[in-house]
Amino acid sequence: MDLGVKSKEEVEDYLQNIGIEYRFQCYSEKRPDGCHRLGDFMESVARDFEKASIVYQQNCDTNNYAHSCFKFGNYKMLGRGCEPNAEVAFAAHQKACYNKYPVGCYQAALLRWTGQLGAKQDKELGKKLFEEGCSQNDAESCYYLSTMYLPDVKSRKKQQAQSSSEPPEERSPAEKENDRKAFEYSQKACNLNHIYACANLHQLFKRGLGCEKNDELADQAKRKAIALRDSYQRPGEGVVFGQA
Repeated sequence: MDLGVKSKEEVEDYLQNIGIEYRFQCYSEKRPDGCHRLGDFMESVARDFEKASIVYQQNCDTNNYAHSCFKFGNYKMLGRGCEPNAEVAFAAHQKACYNKYPVGCYQAALLRWTGQLGAKQDKELGKKLFEEGCSQNDAESCYYLSTMYLPDVKSRKKQQAQSSSEPPEERSPAEKENDRKAFEYSQKACNLNHIYACANLHQLFKRGLGCEKNDELADQAKRKAIALRDSYQRPGEGVVFGQA
């Protein structure tokens, strides 16, 4: 049976031709997608990270190709094939974000929010970038936003210490607004299949924080979190909700 197995020489010729094709797409046809493929070729096949970094950067700077901006941002964060530079990484990720590559929003936001890797800390800008990422349906951005508004640990312990016969302590207007936002972002992140957001959504429904108390919806969120956990333990199997 012919399984299509090629000799080492045939594989090498094939890969060389692919590289030539991507170079032609990038440098002769001026195709941004071809340039990105060339960068991926340099990264994955040629294993020449320095050249990959250059191709991604040029495609980002010249063509505003969002995925290349994101890849170049990652290279500058890690110092892969180039000198690490958190501020250059931030600029590349932010550019990816504003060119509708959602995970770029999350990476840029994280750099500004935390100030990690030597990046300038600016929590206001970081929050705006998380909001932009969430608006583009990036689950991590929505989840990160939700954690900013969840009741703090002290408040949660106080509520849990109350007996079931005691009426719940009245929340202040500011706390209620935080609860509403925590619920809003947790629900969206859960809808985008973020496991921890679903676990938090379960608690919010259970306690009626930011929403009407609803045990049925709380259990539904819990079941989804469990299903997501199980799907991660079975590689290759996806989880689809709402189908018969």
